[in-house]
Amino acid sequence: MVALSLVDQGPVSEETPPSQALRHTVDLARLADEIGLTRYWLAEHHGVRNMAVAAPEVVIGHIADRTTRLRVGSGGIMLPNHAPLHVAEQFRTLEALHPGRIDLGVGRSTGTGDDATRDALLRTPDGLERFGEHPARAGGSGFPAEHVERGRRAGRLRRAADVPRAVRVVRP
Repeated sequence: MVALSLVDQGPVSEETPPSQALRHTVDLARLADEIGLTRYWLAEHHGVRNMAVAAPEVVIGHIADRTTRLRVGSGGIMLPNHAPLHVAEQFRTLEALHPGRIDLGVGRSTGTGDDATRDALLRTPDGLERFGEHPARAGGSGFPAEHVERGRRAGRLRRAADVPRAVRVVRP
């Protein structure tokens, strides 16, 4: 028997906003699990208004929680957009929560076709100085600005001379 799998991009339209597209993704994954498909992969897209999956690792965990045997993974995580250590830790944690069911696919596309995504990846000369501005702006994400904790110093990186050279860990 041939093993069959699905790749989902979480399509968004005027009739299907991102929240509904993600619910459809979960429903499709449940159906794939029920009918015996092997894998369900989620494609990562940034700054694209007609696709809902910008954080496949989050959706992978959500789907794995709602299915029983289906392998769930990324098709793929674009490593130039992420710290590889963080990606490895995320998928190691997902694998610990869902043993034998998590796949990590990686790619090398930069995915920086739009200014907001490029800025959010700190790929501008002043990117580090402005890093606190990015969460609410990135990719026109729809993330409410009032949910971003800015604090008094957010968005301003102190000069290297202001950062302590040594940190003392105090253990009780």
